[in-house]
Amino acid sequence: MSLIWGYGLKSSNPTIRVYDTKSEEYLQLKVTKEALQIEINFAKSVKEGGIVLDYGCGPGQSAGYFARWGLVSHAFDASDAMVKLARRQSKVKVWI
Repeated sequence: MSLIWGYGLKSSNPTIRVYDTKSEEYLQLKVTKEALQIEINFAKSVKEGGIVLDYGCGPGQSAGYFARWGLVSHAFDASDAMVKLARRQSKVKVWI
């Protein structure tokens, strides 16, 4: 079973440039307990070894989390800077 995680928002070029300039700030954001619980529930809903796609992955924290849960984690973002950060996550395949 494969599932997609993400927001699916289309970004205009000016928006992408904002994300490029704010990527390090996004990396420093702390995950709330509520958001973490949503990720835990999502990860539990996918069979171990299942494939997930984090669409609009930002710096890749969720994609990395899913990979650590034993899922095959792929990630996508329109921002070059976000993709560079996401590629630091172990066991995550990231595309722009």
